[in-house]
Amino acid sequence: MKMKKILVTSVLACFFLVPQLTSASVLVKPSASEITVSDSYYDNTVDIEQDVNPIGKVVKFKEGKNIKPLIAEKANQHNQKQKAAAEGNHERTQKIDDYFTKIAAGEEQKFTKQFFDFLEENGLVYYELGKQKEKEVAISSTTGADVSVNSPWVSYDSVSNTWEVWGGYSFTNNWSWWGERNMNVATQIGNLDTVGIHLTTANNAALLSGFFAQGLYHDAPCSGCSASKSGQNSETITSRWGTIDSNNGAMFKLSDKIDSWGGGYAMRWGAGAVKLKYSSTFSSAHGLATVYFAHTWNSGSIDSVTATNSSFTITYSTKSQTTDTLIGGQYSY
Repeated sequence: MKMKKILVTSVLACFFLVPQLTSASVLVKPSASEITVSDSYYDNTVDIEQDVNPIGKVVKFKEGKNIKPLIAEKANQHNQKQKAAAEGNHERTQKIDDYFTKIAAGEEQKFTKQFFDFLEENGLVYYELGKQKEKEVAISSTTGADVSVNSPWVSYDSVSNTWEVWGGYSFTNNWSWWGERNMNVATQIGNLDTVGIHLTTANNAALLSGFFAQGLYHDAPCSGCSASKSGQNSETITSRWGTIDSNNGAMFKLSDKIDSWGGGYAMRWGAGAVKLKYSSTFSSAHGLATVYFAHTWNSGSIDSVTATNSSFTITYSTKSQTTDTLIGGQYSY
C-alpha cells in the first residue's frame, strides 16, 4: 500500500518566500463556533509591553514590532535566582529537549497546566509566532491524509539567554508506512527522508549553537505486532545536510527504519522534532519560519535540498515514490 499524497500544498520543486507580517497584535478570543482552545491558553497569555513577568507564559508575535528584545529583557530581570542555580546544568537541558521534542512533534499537548508549569519551573517563555490569518489562535499543525506537519514555535531560555526554534511532524495514519514495507519488516522504508526548518531572515547575526532532529517511535498498527514503543525516543540526528546557511535554518536526513523486539515492531521516525538553538542576538532577527518534511518509499529518493534567504528547493529522483513537499505553514518571528 503506497502512502497517499498529502493535500497540504501543491508540489513545490522550487518556490519563493516573501516575508509578510500578518498577525493581529491584540488577543481576540473567538467564539465557540470559531476556534476553541484551552482556557489556560488565554489565562497564561501576556502582553509583553505591559509590566509583566513573561516566564511561564505565552507571548504573541506583534505585527510591525520586534518584541523579542523585550521578552529577553523582562525574562532576565525576573530570573536571576534561577539563572545562578541552573546555568550549565546538562540534566536540565536534556529534560527540556525531551519534553519539547514531544510538544514539537505533536505527541504531547501544549497549553495544559503541565505545559505552563514546565515553562515556569525552567525559566522559559513560549513565543507564539505570527499567524497567516487573523483570529487563528494556537493552530498547531497542517494535517493531510497520513502526516501532520506542525507549525514552528520559539522558546526563550532566560537561564542560558538563548532562543530555540522548534518544529516537527507525526504520522497520523500508521497503516501508511506499515503498508510500504513490502512485507519486509525490520528494514528501512524507501530511501532517506528529510525534515527541517527554514528561516528567511533579516539581521540574523546569531550563532547557531545547537541543532538536532529527534525521532520518536510509532508502533506498528496491526493486532499483535505492536512493540509498545510509541512516543519513546529513537535516534538523534546531529548532522545537517543540504546547501543551507546556518542563519537560514537546517534540514536533516533520517532513516525511517522499522525495528523489531520479540515479534513486535515500531518505526523509528513515526514522529520527529527539530530544534535550532540560536544565541542571544537572535533577538534582533525577523522573518518567516517554515517546517518541511518529505517521505520516500520503494525506490523514491530525495537528492538535494537548497535554501537561501528567499527560496527553498527539494529535488527528487523517482518522484512518484515520494510525498509532496509537506509544509507546516509560514509564520512570522
